[in-house]
Amino acid sequence: MRELVVVGVRAQTWQSRPMVLLKEEVSGRHIQLPVDGGPRNLDEPISAELLQRVLMALRVPLRAIEVTAPQGPFQLVLADGIRVPAAPLEAIALARHLRVPIVTSEELLSSAAVAAPEGPTQALDLTAHMEKLPSGRATLLIRKGAEAGAEFALDGEVVLCGRDSANQIVLDDNTVSRKHVEFHRNAGGVGYSTLDMGSLNGTYVNGERVKSATLNDGDEVQVGKFTLLYQLR
Repeated sequence: MRELVVVGVRAQTWQSRPMVLLKEEVSGRHIQLPVDGGPRNLDEPISAELLQRVLMALRVPLRAIEVTAPQGPFQLVLADGIRVPAAPLEAIALARHLRVPIVTSEELLSSAAVAAPEGPTQALDLTAHMEKLPSGRATLLIRKGAEAGAEFALDGEVVLCGRDSANQIVLDDNTVSRKHVEFHRNAGGVGYSTLDMGSLNGTYVNGERVKSATLNDGDEVQVGKFTLLYQLR
């Protein structure tokens, strides 16, 4: 088996499928895989935190995360060779948190290998084949939470965020309200502001609880256990 490292996860818009780019450091070969279920078409997404709780309750150690196919779920490799499917983003988050390797076969790595990205600034640009958004676009990068590394572009007049699967951005944790916060495009069409929807745990911008706030590039928005980095490109 070949061990992989995560280069990045990126979604160009909240309607589009994210892509994950993995690399075998020894050979420098890359594989790029679509991430099913986010953001987000799972009716009841299972978080990495929930998977961890189940493993702890069963007292079953996680040995590795295995990539077995160019599409579809990753496999959680448990003790005694037991394999359990898991959504890619959740599997990656679990691997990072528990510090277990992500592996694949030489056969899959050879057949699915793609060219390495050109230049360090392109390492997270995993959707070059998708339609590019114009300059001035706003994005949210999950810096802390079960899907750390996932990035979403804000491209609507109003983008909904919360635990409910009907939201455009779904953050699956019980510290997040079903309808937690809305991101509203500013007058003039550049940038976004937050509007808390009466959430139980509140919405924080740079550590301060707010009902509404105009976001600046680099601001951190806390929604439950998730920390989102706001970027204006």
